[in-house]
Parts: sequence; structure tokens; C-alpha cells
Amino acid sequence: MSPFFVVLFIFAQPAISATICRPAKCDSFGQAIRFPFRLKGRQPVHCGYPGFDLSCNSQNQTILNLPQSGEFVLDYIDYSEQAISLNDPNLCLPKRILNFSLSGSPFQAAYTRNYTILNCSSDLIDYISYNFVPLFCLGGKNYSVFAMNSHSSDQRIPVTCRNFFNVSTPLRWSVSPNGPSVDLRDDLRLIWKEPGCGDCESQGRICGFKIDTGSEIKCSSPPNRGLSRSVKYGIIIGIGIPGLVFIIGLLCYTCGLLWAFTLRRSLNSEMPTTTISQQSMVRFSGLDGPTIASYPKMVLGESRRLPKPSDDVTCPICLGDYQPKETLKTIPECNHYFHAACIDEWLMLNATCPVCRTSPESSFATSCSSMSLPSSPAKCDSFGQAIRFPFRLKGRQPVHCGYPGFDLSCNSQNQTILNLPQSGEFVLDYIDYSEQAISLNDPNLCLPKRILNFSLSGSPFQAAYTRNYTILNCSSDLIDYTSYNFVPLFCLGGNNYSVFAMNLHSSDQRIPVTCREIFNVSTPLRWSVSPNGPSVDLRDDIRLKWKEPGCGECESQGRICEFKIDTGSEIKCSGPPSRGLPRSAKYEIIIGIGIPGLVCMIGLVCYTCGLIRAFTLRRSLNSEMPTTTISQQSMVRVSGLDGPTIASYPKMVLGESRRLPKPSDDVTCPICLADYQPKETLKTIPECNHYFHVACIDEWLVLNATCPICRTSPESSIATSSPDIPNA
Repeated sequence: MSPFFVVLFIFAQPAISATICRPAKCDSFGQAIRFPFRLKGRQPVHCGYPGFDLSCNSQNQTILNLPQSGEFVLDYIDYSEQAISLNDPNLCLPKRILNFSLSGSPFQAAYTRNYTILNCSSDLIDYISYNFVPLFCLGGKNYSVFAMNSHSSDQRIPVTCRNFFNVSTPLRWSVSPNGPSVDLRDDLRLIWKEPGCGDCESQGRICGFKIDTGSEIKCSSPPNRGLSRSVKYGIIIGIGIPGLVFIIGLLCYTCGLLWAFTLRRSLNSEMPTTTISQQSMVRFSGLDGPTIASYPKMVLGESRRLPKPSDDVTCPICLGDYQPKETLKTIPECNHYFHAACIDEWLMLNATCPVCRTSPESSFATSCSSMSLPSSPAKCDSFGQAIRFPFRLKGRQPVHCGYPGFDLSCNSQNQTILNLPQSGEFVLDYIDYSEQAISLNDPNLCLPKRILNFSLSGSPFQAAYTRNYTILNCSSDLIDYTSYNFVPLFCLGGNNYSVFAMNLHSSDQRIPVTCREIFNVSTPLRWSVSPNGPSVDLRDDIRLKWKEPGCGECESQGRICEFKIDTGSEIKCSGPPSRGLPRSAKYEIIIGIGIPGLVCMIGLVCYTCGLIRAFTLRRSLNSEMPTTTISQQSMVRVSGLDGPTIASYPKMVLGESRRLPKPSDDVTCPICLADYQPKETLKTIPECNHYFHVACIDEWLVLNATCPICRTSPESSIATSSPDIPNA
């Protein structure tokens, strides 16, 4: 790892105090436990106040053990209000409150309600009319248990019920549309007075012991939620300097393009239709003048659109953008477009396309090759296969561009024709230069007729493989040739007879009485089998191969086979023209893009590490502060808002989509610059509807009386309680 990267990585690390007690949870969805509470087994002793020890049960629930009442599930902790909510692990809280006691614990009831417990012999009692609360988990088959509010104005007790118990409990009772009832989700509400950390928590600060072994309490400030100075330095060094280098390189590259474009325009502004006469001297390694001059030109329209594949708007040679009304030229073999002056100069020095390296045809017969350079391929039409050594297209390539016996020609239909000395002309469908094989067919589309007298004598070709057939003449054309596995030769049949081919290697050698043998042939014809039986497909070809010249291995390596000298017969295998970028261009790319890109990447990694570290620390210390409020007793700051006003602002728990109402549709807190996360609690200022992290905006409004974004001054009003957080 480079020292530069190490220095940046160290800069990006926020400072972490060794004495900070990290919050802990029983499960990933539970509330974070911090001072004065302590999760036994997961936090050290000095992280909690005596009597506030918690534990986790087998269901990963947070458990509080009250000395006189046993274990309860701790559903929620309100650190600012110094209050907790408890419930029964077995989901029968009414049973637990019959003998509920807070003796020996540091907690007190937040408020109490008195109820009389009734035992009724019948479970059909109309408890709604009596305003009774049914305690379903305490009832049985023959009796029901109800709770009657001792302060209710209606104290009637049915004759089927008797007074069973009087309780005073902090249980929260709810009223449903069908009458009062006990909702098992309602909790016991308890509070504590010592240690007094409410004011500290409501200010967004951290409460804890002054020293690990003492009992004095202190209120300390949390780590800075914004970017630390070291992180900012890391950003400047890791991104600013490489960015500046990249901009300088980009400016230099742009200046080079403008200079090249200006030079080209000044030298060639009046050369839109320049041609080169046949008498012009042929360049050392490029194409002849007539060939270059014969290539099509076009004047670019206002839309600057080009046919595919040349749909780019930049000339690949000078790298200048095409402009409307400019004259462009294309190479027909590949349809790539260039500035006319650029491609003319290029083709005088190079015999290949600058983009795909295709070798264009040359119309000047003596310029097939020069100084042992590769010959230029030719075609009969623009869609045909390029012809190159050992084949030669007569009239379009000179004699030394092909091997003896491999001459080809073009017919009136622009088909490529091979003339076999003993068999006549055939269409050359395909050349496999690596396998040294060709595929032939009949120009008149009746290949079966041609194979009756087919011979390769006097040619350099051999049959790739042969198949033997007997030709049959049948007097009736209604014969069921499928059952005999015959191959119908439709182009040889007539009105009163049909011609078939029978495979001599077939196991079924039956010949119908209406047929007679007329010929035996051995041919390299490729027969195909259709779903209706074997047949001759006129698209199937004669497959031939050649041995001399042996260019197969050279071609398979992507190299070029040719004569050593134009007047000799020795063969050589030479390397193709370079298709890559020149070495100078590669060096320019490495210096201009590679080095600044590498530095930018290192800086980005350091910046990301710093953000992740800061975000992790903030989440661990403040992930569960959803109901931060400021009590009436809190000291009002000189320049900020009072505590009740801050506590009265609405809160919301962010959903998985992280969407916020407008205008606060950003996913980043404007104060700490950290992204909002699902399940985080946010607070909004009602006057402008801008959202922030609860801890961030609480601390801000204690010191400032305006919105951090729009500087709106919120109204200040004293409130006695904070709003409930919606469950979302």
C-alpha cells in the first residue's frame, strides 16, 4: 500500500474516545441500550447505573427484572422523559398486575389507575353496558374476569359477579369502539428520578459516569456529526489535486484538437472534391490514386447523421467533429466515413481502413502489392466475400496476387465464378482460408445435373469427402419415395417420369418395379435430411479442399499468406498491419488519463472510508433517539428556541422508500450531511416543512432560532408534553 494512501486513510478516521460505551441491542430491530441502562454480558459494568441492569431472553427480547415482581419485557425507553414501557413476556399483563410491586427498584409509577377485579360466573354478561374491561387471559370455561374503574360513575355490579380484588396500577387502558378493553400491546408506564439524565439527553448530549469507577454523573457532548477537519483535508488532497491535474490534462488535449482542426481547415478548406489521376505516382505502401478518387463522397446535412456503422460524429483520423456542409468520404468495403482530405491522405500511406483495418479494393491493376506488402482483397459485389491469396479475381487483381489454378471471375449477376477445367463454371459460395476449403454451387440452381459428369481433373482441388448414389428413373411420379428413403431430384424429372437418388450405403436397397438404374455417381454433394425424408436442398454445396499452397496455419494465426516476391513461387507468412494505437498515443493516454484517474480513485476510496466511519459512529451513538424532547425545567438558551417549542415539532419514522414530503425531498440531512436511513426518526419544522435528524435539529434549535435551510424563524410556544411518535 502506498504511503500516500496510508496518510489519506489516517486523515479520514474520526477520533474515538476510549471511554465511550457503545450502545448494545438484543436483536437488530430492538432499541439501543445506553446509560443509565446496561445490557449484561454485552456492556461493561461502568456503562450502567446500579439497578438498571437488563438482559436478553431466548426470544431476543430485552428483559428488566423487578425485585418484587419478576421479569418484564422492556418495550421502550424514553431517555429524555426518563420513562420506560413494560409488558408481560407471556402476553397476560393483567395477571402480572394483581401482585405488582416496585419495591427495591429505582422506578416509580408514572401515573396510577385504580380498578376493581370482578369474577363473574357467566361469560355471557353484557359487560359493555357496565363499562367493564374484560380480562380474557384470566377467564375460564365457566367464569369471566372483568375490571371496573373505581372512579367510574356507574358502580353497578351484576348479581352474577363478586368483588375479587382491588388494584392500583400504572397500566394504560384503552377504549375501543365496542367498549373499554385491555389491549395486550398497552404497557406499564414507569419513570425514574436518579440518575437525572433527562436534560442532558434532551439536549442531544451523552450522559455517563465521570470516571469508570466513580458514581458522579457528567453530561458530555457527542462527537461532531459533520465532517471533521481531517476528513476535509483528505477530500482536498485526495480529490482536489487529482481533479486539478485532470482538468489541466483535459485542457491540453482540447487545445491539441483545436490546433489539429485549425491546421486541417487551413490546408484543405478548398479540397471538397479532390481526385487523383491515373498518372499519379503510386505511393510506397498505400492505394493508387484512381482507387482513392473512386470512393463515394457525401455532403453532411444539418442533422450530421451518418448511416450505420459510422454513426459517430467525430472523424477517427483528425478527431475533429463533423460540421454541417462538410464533404465526407466512405470506404465501400466497410462503410466507415471520414473527412475527405483526411482519408485521402491516409490511404496514400496505408492500404487499410483506419477503423476496422479492412483492406479496400484497388482499381489500379499494378498496385496489388508493392515491396512485398500484402495484396488488397477484391469482391464481385459489396456483400460478397473478400478474395485474397491464394485466390485472385481476374481483372481486379494482378497475376502475382494469386496462386496458379486459383483464378476467379465475376459473371453478369456479380457472382464469384470458379472454372473447373473438366466440369465448367460453378458459383463460389464460400472460402474457408483456415481450413483450405471451398463450397461450390450451380449458377443455374440444378446441382444434381452437374454432378452426373463431375470431375476435378486438371484442378488443384480435391473432394473433402464423397458419397455414393445410384440414380433411378421411375416411370410414375406418384411413387412413395419416402418409404424407400430415396432422394428426389426435382430439377431432373419430367412430365411422365421422376428421377431419384438412392444411397448405396443404405440398408434398404429395394427398387420399385417402375424404376430402373441409369447412373452410379460418387460425389462430394452434401445431402440433408428433412422431416419428410432425405432430400437435396439446392442450397447445399459441393465441398472441396486444396493442399497447395499450404496457407491454413498462417491464416488460423490471423497472419497473411503471399508470395515472397512478386515474380517468384515461394510462399511466406507475414504479420498483418498493426491494428492497435501507436505507442505515442498509448503513452499519452497513460499520462493524461491513467495517472489522474488512479489518484482520483485513491482519494475517492479514502473519502468513502471516512464517511462510512463517521456514519457508523453516529448510528451507534444516536440510532435510537426518536422522542428527544426538552422539559419545561430545561434552561432556555440565549439565542435559540425554548425546550417545549423544540419538543413540540412533529416527528416521523422514515420508511423503506426514504421518501419525504416536498419541499424536503432530499435524502441527506442538511446539518450532518449524512444520508437518511430506513427506520430513522426525523423531525420537521412546521413553518417550512424541512426535515432533519432529530438529534441534529434539536441541537441546532437550542443554539439558533431559524431553519438551517431557509432561515425561517419558527414560532416559540411553551408546550408541556412532546407528541407521540407514529409507528411506521
